[in-house]
Amino acid sequence: MIEAGIFDGDNILFQNSESLEDGAIMLVKYKNKMTVKRIMMKEGQIYLCWDDGSNRQMMVDSEDYEVQGKFMAIERRPGKR
Repeated sequence: MIEAGIFDGDNILFQNSESLEDGAIMLVKYKNKMTVKRIMMKEGQIYLCWDDGSNRQMMVDSEDYEVQGKFMAIERRPGKR
């Protein structure tokens, strides 16, 4: 998520949420694993997107994910980026 300004070792604060928001960074449980991805919605389809410069995205079915929260802030330790 480096293009979103989120780096390895950062603490990410989320607000509880149960619904996806187009363009938002969300905490999503996908196939029993937690992941942080930007959400894109196109023509009724939902995509999990990597904000790492790769432009990689993955279309997901509604039964394959569960929304856990919406990104609110980064808590960075002193001395980090």
